[in-house]
Amino acid sequence: MDRKGGPVVFVLDMSRNTEFETEVSKLVPRIKQLLDRHERYLVIAVEERFGVELEGDCEGSIFTLRCLTPDRVFEHYYKAGEAAFVAVRASEEYFRKPLRTAWPPRARQIAEILNEAQRDLTPEQFGELIDHALGKRPRILQEMTGNRLDADGRAILVAAAALETSPAETLIGAADGLAAEVRGTGWAIDPMDDQGLTQRIRAIGEVFRLTDSRFIDVHLGDSVLPYVWEEYPQWRGPLASWLDRLLARPGEWRAARFGMLPNRVYQLAKNDRNPAFLLDRAHAMAESIMSEIRGLAVELLVAGVLNSDIGPGVKRRLYIWSRSASAPVQLAVVAACGDERYLASDTDSALTRIRHLADSPHSEVRMAARKVIVQQAPNHLSPVDFLGYLAICMQPSSFLCEAVPGIFYEAFADHDMLRRLQSGPEELVGDRSGHIAAFWAQILDQDSPPLIARVLKTWLAAAARIGPFNGEAMALMPANAVPGQYRRLGRLSRAASLLSAPAIGALPLESRLSALLMKRLFEIEVHLR
Repeated sequence: MDRKGGPVVFVLDMSRNTEFETEVSKLVPRIKQLLDRHERYLVIAVEERFGVELEGDCEGSIFTLRCLTPDRVFEHYYKAGEAAFVAVRASEEYFRKPLRTAWPPRARQIAEILNEAQRDLTPEQFGELIDHALGKRPRILQEMTGNRLDADGRAILVAAAALETSPAETLIGAADGLAAEVRGTGWAIDPMDDQGLTQRIRAIGEVFRLTDSRFIDVHLGDSVLPYVWEEYPQWRGPLASWLDRLLARPGEWRAARFGMLPNRVYQLAKNDRNPAFLLDRAHAMAESIMSEIRGLAVELLVAGVLNSDIGPGVKRRLYIWSRSASAPVQLAVVAACGDERYLASDTDSALTRIRHLADSPHSEVRMAARKVIVQQAPNHLSPVDFLGYLAICMQPSSFLCEAVPGIFYEAFADHDMLRRLQSGPEELVGDRSGHIAAFWAQILDQDSPPLIARVLKTWLAAAARIGPFNGEAMALMPANAVPGQYRRLGRLSRAASLLSAPAIGALPLESRLSALLMKRLFEIEVHLR
């Protein structure tokens, strides 16, 4: 519990553990106290009959869980109205039968699919939406690419998927560009085709609306590129080159915006379980001169990190880039690792890469990484773990050695950090992990009296604000790094002596805590050999 950052919800299923159920009522008051102190929440599942015994200690917090029928779940989430989708809801094959056997989350999904769908949806199209939700290959893509579309129509279908929401002129231009890429592979399209834009777009009219440049099935666009990639391996090289050109030079196709393109690249990489495909695109985009493209590179990296299939591969590459890459690429990695979604899902991974980036040879990268350490790392680490993190940052030969005092000052002067120290000082004062001793050992190994004095002043100022009793214990903690180390003792004593005299603006308790530390240091014996 102590090592988790920020508000956290724990879920514990004890519904089959009768031995625990007989003891839980005795533990509830203590559990509630700990949860309140650490900003945690706990959900415990117990047998229904046992809930009565907890009513006294958990008044208003006991709920009975039951599995509702799929019909009731659907009715609760369906918002489109009785007059909508009459044909769909009357279909035994596509609606009634799937709903009867649906688990509640699936029944909710069926309702939400209809809520988002166009009102002219047919039962067959609804069946395609359900297939997509279940991860099944869209049947209509097989039929269209196999029989219904000629080469020109296939190019337009792929372009529409990549650039959905773009104007017709942009889609046709992109389709012609794709044709130019793949012509050598046997996908021949006559560039002098004299059909008009509207006439050409109508080739995919059964699945695509020209009026707003969107697929009728809101999920079908996500399936086109992965389907083509899997079914037509001879198109992969040209398709990848074409996507690179779209991502790098969107103006070439007169596109007013990127639309769905980055998400479609992510969908392709995810479905193919191919992190390299996403990473190669993101790397090129990160080095673009256009800030919009660089921002999309970060979004691609974050999406990749969060996916269970390609995430490990993306994280490994981010590790490599955090150690050695160009400044633009490393800045993209900083932004990705500093994204709240990545920090929340894998704090250790994200902050390890941020630590490497804070030691980058590129000054702009170092500044961006240090900003993440100051402003975001404390939100995802407990105060003790944050100090342990700073101790690791101060490894010899690191650029961060000189920066850590400033980082420490900014973080521990923050009102939120002080509030956390005041609400739960026991964790800090206890230092069961040894992180605080490690932090002070690194600080006192620096041959820089001003540096040590600045850190100690910040430490004692924070100690003065958490109250007399815990403040005294906190003030004495730097001394734990001294025994057996006469250099550390001398450096800490010198810093403490400079701070023991009352200073303008200092709290009275702050000066007293400094004097208390000095007294403790005089009591420490160091045996010289």
